[in-house]
Amino acid sequence: MNKENSVWSIILKVLLVCVFLTITVTSITVFILLYPSSKDVIKVPDLVGKDRISAIGILSKKQLGIKEIYKPHDTLPKDYVIAQNPLPCTEVKAKRRVEVTLSSGRSMVVVPSFCELALSEVKENLCRMESENYCGLQVRSISYTNSSIIPPNHIVSHIPISGTRVPKNTSISLIVSKGSNSPVFYMPDLVNTSITESKKLLDEMGLNLEIKEEVAETVEQNMVINQSPLAGKKVSKGGTVTLTVSVYLSEGDTVPATEEEEK
Repeated sequence: MNKENSVWSIILKVLLVCVFLTITVTSITVFILLYPSSKDVIKVPDLVGKDRISAIGILSKKQLGIKEIYKPHDTLPKDYVIAQNPLPCTEVKAKRRVEVTLSSGRSMVVVPSFCELALSEVKENLCRMESENYCGLQVRSISYTNSSIIPPNHIVSHIPISGTRVPKNTSISLIVSKGSNSPVFYMPDLVNTSITESKKLLDEMGLNLEIKEEVAETVEQNMVINQSPLAGKKVSKGGTVTLTVSVYLSEGDTVPATEEEEK
């Protein structure tokens, strides 16, 4: 009897050892499958503020993929990273796709026509930043001109002109009628406007235009970079306005020397 008990005891111990080994091996296998080794873990790099090409290159070197989403942004230029998911330093497996939110640039709106509207009405509506009709535009300057057609305190013209696509919250310059009796009015602000728009406005105001060109590589071509008389100065119908317009250097051209350099 004692012999039989001893045999069963041995068998039971063997079974227990086998069960223990089976559980241990299974646990180790599951751990290896679910939790990769430190060599397989990759820390997500910080991509915010980087351009799209750089972000793709950085992720490629880390053996990570990319998922792109575009969203308007008021400060970051187009194709620059606004946000990312997962966050920087998060540990992920190789070939994981990182969701990157890229700037699509500033929200663009179309300038409506304010011509012939009362100044008070336009100013009131422009204060409503989210107004559907006024697109969040803001008043940059108000100048006056005489007009025999538009009633006093009504809009004669504005810059940018209607139909122009501009970033949301752009400032506009309003030209307001002073009636037909006053020979003197105030010079509008034409800096940072195209020479085409400026010429059209000066023609409407009965002013003559003189154009000077200046090399300005950092400014878009044919944009007004200076004016005389300055904005807010009194001018008379028939007077001459001098506008300095930006141009690029043509191939082979050189920047003209100043008087001091010539000496």
